[in-house]
Amino acid sequence: MSKSPHPENTSQSSANKRFWFMLLRICGIGIGGILLVGLTLGAWRLRNFIENELAPLAEQNLKTTLKRPIELGKVKEFSLTGVKFAASAVPATANDPDRVTIDAVEVGFDPLQLLFNRTLKLDVTLVNPNIYVEQDAQGRWVTTSLPQTGPPGAIKTELEKIRIRNATLVLKSQETKKSVSAGQVAANQVVANQDKKNQVSGGVSPSGLSSTYTQLNGTAELLENNQKIKFNVEGEAVSGGNIALNGEARTKAQEIDLQVKAKDLLAVEVTRVVPLPVKLEAGKLDSDIKVQFKPKKFPLVFGTATAKALQLQVPRVPLPFSNSQGNLSFQGTSVTLENVSSNYGKIPLIAKGKIDKDKGFNLAARINRVSANNALSTLKVKSPLPTSGEYKADLQVTGLINNPTISGNVASVQPAKIDKVDIESVSTKFVFAPVASLITLKNIQAKPKLGGDISGGGTISIGKNARIDINYTAKNLPGDNYANLYEANTGITLNTISATGQITGPVGDVQTIVNFQAPQATYPATGQINIAANRTVTFRNIALNVAGGKVLANG
Repeated sequence: MSKSPHPENTSQSSANKRFWFMLLRICGIGIGGILLVGLTLGAWRLRNFIENELAPLAEQNLKTTLKRPIELGKVKEFSLTGVKFAASAVPATANDPDRVTIDAVEVGFDPLQLLFNRTLKLDVTLVNPNIYVEQDAQGRWVTTSLPQTGPPGAIKTELEKIRIRNATLVLKSQETKKSVSAGQVAANQVVANQDKKNQVSGGVSPSGLSSTYTQLNGTAELLENNQKIKFNVEGEAVSGGNIALNGEARTKAQEIDLQVKAKDLLAVEVTRVVPLPVKLEAGKLDSDIKVQFKPKKFPLVFGTATAKALQLQVPRVPLPFSNSQGNLSFQGTSVTLENVSSNYGKIPLIAKGKIDKDKGFNLAARINRVSANNALSTLKVKSPLPTSGEYKADLQVTGLINNPTISGNVASVQPAKIDKVDIESVSTKFVFAPVASLITLKNIQAKPKLGGDISGGGTISIGKNARIDINYTAKNLPGDNYANLYEANTGITLNTISATGQITGPVGDVQTIVNFQAPQATYPATGQINIAANRTVTFRNIALNVAGGKVLANG
């Protein structure tokens, strides 16, 4: 066996390897130790920052972004990705009654961005917030304009998202501060009762009627340097129904694009948030609408809604339209009624057409059948004579929003009766001016069952100064038949008579004046008969042609 020629070289090589291995091991341990110490110090610093410095930073960021004082609670929990604060609040101010109380605030963030970019992007969740928002005198719900993010400091903080979890929201509109109509009282009673149950913590319960929503969950995302907010929220109305909102707000321009989807929502809840050409006072809506809000401009509304037992009030029209059923479509400042069935007082009708805030009314309506008594009581007209019968009508509603005009044709659908006289048919054209409280009748045509024809026209004033002024003409009346009907024993034959006259006077004291001519009577006669409101009959200027002479009488 031969020996290695250089044993000392092999030994030297092994020693070198051991030296470098030990050196690397020592360096590795040193570097690892340094890294461990660095990470430990970093984690300690991050923990100390979260525990002691994040709260003031978050509070200051929220104050700066919302331009409102913030009362942020103490730190309850924290981790490397977030912190939870105790009960907090956004209190009302002298100039802004809006306020929020919150059970807890959760703030999430990315620690890597904080470590490497020194940027703290806050994802804020409000837990069980109780929110109260009041509409201002200009009709705005939110007036806060968010500032642009400022130049970075030692640590740059940005509010990236705000989330709400199980929120309660109370909206109080300007309208609720004013007196509400009788029709609204019953519809809003549920909401009014809930106001007492939903007091906003830290403040007095809102007075008047308001809208309350519960179980709200949603997110608002701040974009484009705080100049745009994308949001979505859904929940339930205390008064019943579900609502889902999503949209976009441009804070500097104070513009909002809002989509509203509602199911079985009380109509008054919609009216308080979305101004419409007509006031919705009762009933429910299913809706899918988009609303565009711009400063100092009437909101534009687009989309559709289904009315369920809806009650709506047209400006300057005395009574609301109740129990309305049908489809509504919205296009800008107009709402289109698509064969909506409704009741005006005791008058049932079907309507279609447009109501436009600027252009006014362009509606057509049809009344298939209504009794005379129901029509008269609805219009608050007291007939001087007992009246019965059923009628149909075709109507048109025109004019500006604050000065509508209702016109059309009315005709009987079965024989009618006025006092003791049966009427085979009767018809008239009419114009109703609600602002003037005046009904104008034109081309009245009546055909009595006993024979003859009656025509006329005139006006009926309603309201405080109610009165009737009707002129009429009667032709070819069988005088003897009418005398027998009223059990008037004239002792002579009247044959065919004609008359002109007036039904005139304030309601409650209406006089009926009859100027008659009976040229074919046994003794041809002319004269005037006055019938007072109490049915007292007075004869004036009665002239009878007797045996070539003339007899005059009064009584």
